[in-house]
Amino acid sequence: MVVVSAVVSAGEGERDRRLKECLASIEAQTLGGVEVVVVDSSAGLGAARNDGARRAAGEFLVFLDAGERVPPYAFGAMAQGLRASGSDFATAAPPGSTAGPVRGTHVTERPALLADRSAAGRMWRRSFWETAGLSFPEGVEHGDMRVVVPAHFLASAVDVLDEPLLLGPDPAAAGSATAPEELFALVRATAAAVAEIAGAEARAAWDAEALSTDLAGALRRTEDADEAFRLAFTEIANSYIDTVDPRVFQRLPVIDRLKWYLVRRHMHDELLRVLAFERESGPEGLHADALAVRHGTRWYVDYPFLDDPLAEVPQAIYRLTGEIDVQQRAETVRWEDGRLVVTGRLHMGFLPPDSRFRQYLRARAVNLGTGAKARVRIRPRRANAFELPRGAVTTRRDWGGYELSIDPRDLRANDVWRPGEWTVELWAVNRGTTRRATLAWPDPGAASRPEPHEAEPGVWIRPEWRGEDGLRLVVDTPRVRITGSGFTGEGAGTVLELTGTAAPDVPAGAVLRLTRRPGDVFHDVEMERDLAPGLFTARVPAELLLDGFDDRRAAPGGPTASELWDVHLVDGGRVEYRVALEGEDVGGRARVAADRTVGLEPDGPGWALLRAGVERPLISGAEWKEGELRVSGPFAAPEGAAELVLTDTATGERCTAPVAADGDGFSAVLPTAPDTAPADGRYALSLVLAVDGAAEERPLDIDPALLESLPFAGTTAGRPFALDADGPAGPLFTAGPEALP
Repeated sequence: MVVVSAVVSAGEGERDRRLKECLASIEAQTLGGVEVVVVDSSAGLGAARNDGARRAAGEFLVFLDAGERVPPYAFGAMAQGLRASGSDFATAAPPGSTAGPVRGTHVTERPALLADRSAAGRMWRRSFWETAGLSFPEGVEHGDMRVVVPAHFLASAVDVLDEPLLLGPDPAAAGSATAPEELFALVRATAAAVAEIAGAEARAAWDAEALSTDLAGALRRTEDADEAFRLAFTEIANSYIDTVDPRVFQRLPVIDRLKWYLVRRHMHDELLRVLAFERESGPEGLHADALAVRHGTRWYVDYPFLDDPLAEVPQAIYRLTGEIDVQQRAETVRWEDGRLVVTGRLHMGFLPPDSRFRQYLRARAVNLGTGAKARVRIRPRRANAFELPRGAVTTRRDWGGYELSIDPRDLRANDVWRPGEWTVELWAVNRGTTRRATLAWPDPGAASRPEPHEAEPGVWIRPEWRGEDGLRLVVDTPRVRITGSGFTGEGAGTVLELTGTAAPDVPAGAVLRLTRRPGDVFHDVEMERDLAPGLFTARVPAELLLDGFDDRRAAPGGPTASELWDVHLVDGGRVEYRVALEGEDVGGRARVAADRTVGLEPDGPGWALLRAGVERPLISGAEWKEGELRVSGPFAAPEGAAELVLTDTATGERCTAPVAADGDGFSAVLPTAPDTAPADGRYALSLVLAVDGAAEERPLDIDPALLESLPFAGTTAGRPFALDADGPAGPLFTAGPEALP
């Protein structure tokens, strides 16, 4: 049975190495039942893909170009998800999004999906593709948006994955160089299709998205163009703007609204000045350095030509609406006297809380399943201005700080604990303007890994950060829990034994489902329950977790060092809930072959995770001594065969430090001296090893026993540095002001 048809487009000059690499990545997929349909794109990409779709026999469709590759888990994760959710297609999270994976959503629920442009690497249910009458425009070089954006409105539901689904050139980047005539034609055709499918409001949402992204990018390129190009661009742009509802421009950021107004009025000199202002200010400066000006009850931003009688730009162009949004950061999260206490900073864009009564805050917890509300105590406090590090010594302080506390007992329904998830809503009122947001954006370090808390016997509150979806408080009344673990056998015959408790109402046929992230493969493991009432044992062969690992690791986009498996209770084929670890000494790892390990560990909220892969170096010791920050741990690295690598989490830039190794352990001094220290920023740590004459990178882990001692902070030559953990395992080295507590 053909599960997936992969339609691969290749031109005359691509039928060698690039095509072979693409086909090799498809062959490396963990999903079986994949057919490949190679089509000649010499006469046009759209026509080639349409031809391939007509030939496809699979349950699902994937489109790829010869220069693109797919990680080994991509097809499996998308196909398994679509079968479970019933959605019409699966896509990757939009660029810059930090939201976690979600099944069965829709563009009307998540407007950020309007940024989804590329068809490459997505997986389409073929029945949806055919019944919706989808096809690529022919004779157009970059026509994906004409298919993908309307498809989001045609679909009943969509799955969004947060893992990379495509390797190779960014299709959106290729489209950014599209000629203005073609780009505006595509945007206009997409707008017409969206309007026909979903009506005027959906078209307005698309127009606003395009004017502030694709078309705004094209507009910025006119700054370096000659006058003839700018004149031609203005004519093309105005032809499109003629079709746009004028109310759409009120949805745009002020800087975009201003630029399009100047285009509309053919004010080329003023437009060039605004483009230069935008470039010199940068994205952050447009908010942090701009002043808000009040006229009556409304707020306006002081961008070029505001209230300039010679320019005659209407004041309404500068009016602040959606840009007065909530900006926040959670800086500490801790349990105190049975309450969850969160401190952080919050302000509304352009409106700093510069006095005690400028900003009023209130908060509440909301049950995502029932809609029930629970009170949350919140009080303001003085703190550093939002754009400054919290520990910096400065006179720039305001009333943007907050402290909120949540009593778990308030999450009960009529004094009864019920499983479910809660979110925390924040309301801010500043100078008569009200905004609502979800508590989100923890600082790296301890705030990003809040611990679970047992509110009363058998009831756990598990705080979880889920990207831009914010904090979730999971009320867990587990029917099954893992309370012990161990290993039997040795070498390839090693078995991980999980022991635990099961409530009397858990049926005898229930199993533990092990699902490899991001969801491409799962295995059901029997719960042996004949040992004693209420107890179970589940046996997981190491070879079950490591099967094919070396092949996946060697494939493009495969695991760097290890793979993680989630554990769920499955009853009658239905996934009930995640299974947690309970007990301080539960977990551990075992070597099952040369440099291969399997293990059990908790994630941040306490859910059970299995890890399988190569042995990872462990930081079990850290200390500041004589101005140096030294880390050490057990790892069998040969002497002289390892190097510490620090990778900037924002830019990807790297620097190195020497490692001392003796075959049993390693130690390294993090670079803090003025002549070796990296630039200000946050850095992930890894070891690069010389293995069989080749360099191999291994991410470092933090020993769980060390977490309570973090952060290790100090200064060298007056500059602060700190070692902390981002999440439950990954070490994070911070250089500069952000290291201040």
